[in-house]
Formats: sequence, structure tokens, C-alpha cells
Amino acid sequence: MSGSSAARRVVTVLLVYALGAWIVLVGAGWLRPLLALPELFDRLLRLALIGGVPLAVLVAWLYPQMGDSDGATPRSTPSGGRAASSVGRTSESGQGEAPTE
Repeated sequence: MSGSSAARRVVTVLLVYALGAWIVLVGAGWLRPLLALPELFDRLLRLALIGGVPLAVLVAWLYPQMGDSDGATPRSTPSGGRAASSVGRTSESGQGEAPTE
């Protein structure tokens, strides 16, 4: 991974984050009087959005392939069984599926 691609990705994430934060702040400014929210709501929202910037930068820097999907099927478990996410699903009849091994 080259440093310039990571820096470019971080800048893109920051720009998208800033746009999203602006939209959230405008929406909150519109909702606050409508819902009679206290002035503290705006302060806490701004604080949360500012606190999210380091997290967004960290995720953009450390996980370059996050969100890149080629549509491939999920990998099977090491034992060759089904993935754990299918456990507990119910079938159309409402009965739980029995694990197959």
C-alpha cells in the first residue's frame, strides 16, 4: 500500500464525513425547535461529530479494503460446516433449521 493512496483515502473520508456532519447539523437545527429539544442537544451533537473524526480517519487509514466487495460468497468455516451466521434462522414453516454436518 502506498502512502499517497492511503492519504488520498483519508482525505476522501474526511470530505464525506464533513458533508455528512453538515447535513446532520442542518437537520438537527431544523428538528430542535420542532421537538423542543434543549440547547444542550446542539452542543452534544457537535461534540459527538467532532469526536467521530479521529475514528473515521483511523478506519480509513487502517482498513483500505473495507466496503470493497466483489460479490463472492462468504468463506466456509474451517471445519467445512456452514457459517455461524445461519445458526438460529427459521425456515418458512417457522421451525428452526437443524444444523447439517
